[in-house]
Amino acid sequence: RTGQPGKGIFAKIMRIAALSITAYVAESNSLKDKRSVIKQWQARLKRDYGASVCEDDYQNHRKWMGLGVALACADETIAHQRIQKIEQILYEDERLSRLDIVEKIY
Repeated sequence: RTGQPGKGIFAKIMRIAALSITAYVAESNSLKDKRSVIKQWQARLKRDYGASVCEDDYQNHRKWMGLGVALACADETIAHQRIQKIEQILYEDERLSRLDIVEKIY
């Protein structure tokens, strides 16, 4: 092992998957209702994927939510797989509609 990038122990580079999620929470009648949904998503994504999640937009709107999600992945293939799974479970949540998801892998 040479200790040079691209060789030996440095040959594998981790990837960061980032998602920006905007969704409409139709059943929400208050900020408290919306934040309950957000907290459930934060807990699930942290538990299942080790993701960091923050509310990064629409903090004072009771129907719209904006989430930022970041997770570290061993490689780009795993990053794509996790993004697809997260998108799938978001679309399956009947509380959310008008989903807009932007993804980027670094």
